Amino acid sequence: MRRFLLHLKAERGARATTIPELAAAEAAQVDFGAGPVLTHESGGLLKTWFFVMTLCWSRRQYAEVVLDQTVETWLVREQI
Repeated sequence: MRRFLLHLKAERGARATTIPELAAAEAAQVDFGAGPVLTHESGGLLKTWFFVMTLCWSRRQYAEVVLDQTVETWLVREQI
């Protein structure tokens, strides 16, 4: 097995991962993750999500807890 894997490694050469080279303000990565379940004042449960945006050049992050993952959530925020 070891010889086979060494053969594959030599055959493939370069690593599969790359570091993107982007200028400042050119791109960001966005992700959602499951957040805590909160209790609403009415007694009902609210499922929450973490919204995380990472700027590719500086690696700075912005995170916020949101109640859904829809586009409407962000469109309403822009109008406020």
